[in-house]
Amino acid sequence: MGRRSLPLGRPEAFLAGGRDATDPTARAMTRAVLSRVIALVALSILGCATGSGSYVEREIPVTSFKQVTGAWAGWLPARGGPDWRVRVTIEADGSYKMTIERDRTELRKFSHDGRRLYFRHGEGTWAGTVPLIERGGEEYLRFVFDDGKTWTELHRAK
Repeated sequence: MGRRSLPLGRPEAFLAGGRDATDPTARAMTRAVLSRVIALVALSILGCATGSGSYVEREIPVTSFKQVTGAWAGWLPARGGPDWRVRVTIEADGSYKMTIERDRTELRKFSHDGRRLYFRHGEGTWAGTVPLIERGGEEYLRFVFDDGKTWTELHRAK
């Protein structure tokens, strides 16, 4: 006797591999497929919830320039070309030297309010905050313009 054909548009037919959902073999296949789907969904959710924590970040208050003294490195976005390497060396008094690959060196000084650093490069929109961020066990300085857009993020240079 031939198998009864079910349209594949029906969920039970799809899960049973096109077989009659009342067939014991098809029902076992349906349970196996559903078990795997549920396991994959659960693992995906658990994987996101219990990841390495590398995406969890917190802002660290900057109460002294000494917290950020030293060398920081990263990349500056460049319009119409490859990004440029940047290295910032910060002194204990808040003065810093920013060296931009293939471009120039800027000597400036941060200010701070006991919580964040502030930068200003000339006039106009080249000003903003520099929060100290901890993420995945590493520290970063994030340069954020006054309009809220992130300019760059630097990590402690090794």
